[in-house]
Amino acid sequence: MTRPYPVFLIAFSLFLTACSTTKPEPPPPRTPSLANGQSIYKARCASCHDAGTKKAPSIKDPEEWDTQNLKAPGIVKRHRTLPRLAEADEIDVLYYLDNELGDSENRY
Repeated sequence: MTRPYPVFLIAFSLFLTACSTTKPEPPPPRTPSLANGQSIYKARCASCHDAGTKKAPSIKDPEEWDTQNLKAPGIVKRHRTLPRLAEADEIDVLYYLDNELGDSENRY
C-alpha cells in the first residue's frame, strides 16, 4: 500500500507558496509633464484662453484666474464643449497653467 502523504505534502507546499506571494508595489506617483500640458493647452485651450474670449480668463492676465481651481483636477470637465481629457492629461494642463500664471507650487 502506498502512502499519499508525499503527494499531499507537495501539493500543499505549492498551494502555500502561491498564496504567500506578495503583491507588486504600486507604481510611484507620476510627475506632471510641462511639455505635454503645453501641447494640450495649445491644441485645445489657447483659442479661448490666449485672448480671453467667450468669458474665458486670459492666460496673459493672472488676476482673471482663480488659481485655487488649478489645485483640483476636475475643473476642465466643466468645459462641456471640449472632448474629455484623461486625468493625467488634465493634471499636465493644470500644471502648465499653474506654471504660466506664476503660482507654481509643487501640488501634483
